[in-house]
Amino acid sequence: MLEDPSVAAVHGKYPPRADLIVSHGSSGARLWMGGAHALRGTIIDADQVRRSWIVDCAGDVEEPHRAAAARFIPVVFLDVEERPPRFDRIRDVAAEIAATLISAPPEWSAYVLCTHGMNRSGLVTGLVLRELGYGPEECVRLIRTARPGSLSNHTFVRLLGASP
Repeated sequence: MLEDPSVAAVHGKYPPRADLIVSHGSSGARLWMGGAHALRGTIIDADQVRRSWIVDCAGDVEEPHRAAAARFIPVVFLDVEERPPRFDRIRDVAAEIAATLISAPPEWSAYVLCTHGMNRSGLVTGLVLRELGYGPEECVRLIRTARPGSLSNHTFVRLLGASP
């Protein structure tokens, strides 16, 4: 089970959480990966995202965070062992995030979220890292170090150019 009932009891629902994957560019803008209902990671409050983009890979980000984000980008796809149907759109979003990370102000962040912060957010985060020039194996290593157990979807790992 990826959820902890005690978290829901304290917060009334599972809060979105994420882990820092990299700080990039001369400003140190940050790329985070997590889940709208994840057990682990830093809790993301709605005030934090006012200077940030949120990419929602599962359609699970709740309205307060959607509304508060400087930019909310829905890129919803299934976590199944096949290439997502709109993979070109996913790559375009990843390229846009990477370009922004390079020149963004220091307080800027991108949060890539799915339900639990494991596979869909891992694919998009990995594609951002690839756009930033990281090698396939390094992308997978950075993601799995920050979020142990993530990228268990072998097709997503292959789409990053790495060995499953």
